[in-house]
Amino acid sequence: MSYYEKEQARLLRLLAEYEAEEEDGGELLSTEESDADENVSEQDVQCDMDIEEEVDEKHWEIIVNFVENYPVVATGKFQGPNGKVQYRKLWEELTLQLNSAGLGQRTTEKWQKTWTDFKYTLKKKASAYQQGLHQTGGGPAKIPKLTELEVRILNVLGTTFYAGLADIKEMGVGGNVENPEELLNVPSTSKPAEDNLQSPHASATECSTKRLKSYGSHTHSDHNYSQIKRKREEQPDHTRKLVNLSEQTLQELKEIKEILREGLANIADAIRSVSDTNK
Repeated sequence: MSYYEKEQARLLRLLAEYEAEEEDGGELLSTEESDADENVSEQDVQCDMDIEEEVDEKHWEIIVNFVENYPVVATGKFQGPNGKVQYRKLWEELTLQLNSAGLGQRTTEKWQKTWTDFKYTLKKKASAYQQGLHQTGGGPAKIPKLTELEVRILNVLGTTFYAGLADIKEMGVGGNVENPEELLNVPSTSKPAEDNLQSPHASATECSTKRLKSYGSHTHSDHNYSQIKRKREEQPDHTRKLVNLSEQTLQELKEIKEILREGLANIADAIRSVSDTNK
């Protein structure tokens, strides 16, 4: 058996192992992945050499305009029997537009990874924004600013993306945004997520008002009952937040798994082509 045939068999075995792990809901953690990365095609190597520049404003403008027209590219939530194929075609079309910007070339998989990394960073930034917005005491809050492009992307991703981060609508934005309330007027796609967008300050004021009324017009036992009732009503909100965050994390893991699976398949095809050529 030739070297290329051995490599092809090894990669096919690795791909089968990965798909088996994916069906069980686990993650493939194998040292063979690092070995497979070394056996990329010449085209992939050339793409890596061609683009060393950072993604710039022009790239992001193209991405935002595209995902506003095709939200499935941003969310990765395709539907129907042909949803996966259409999702792939849209990403290939977006790749052509990005590579036509004249700033280097990247594969579709690399652009998908850039997008996944950006969404992760955006979620952390939104979380830091929310924490700074509602900080009490300890000096002035350090609140990062959301750019206009980031706000537009949040609109596309919808409420489930930032569910559990609290009042996104209260966040100030940077850049040239003049009406952040209008930009962040996201239609509700999930009733539980919409219920999560409540201001902690408003909740504290409401509780204080109810507490004063309770002391003035109710017995001590009535007041205790109200506290217990509020706690029972608040508990589902925390549960929904955890569920929404878990669903988002699982979706991102699925996207990463899909990129890895397609990458391994492409490597196997490349080795098969080289093997056939040398026969």
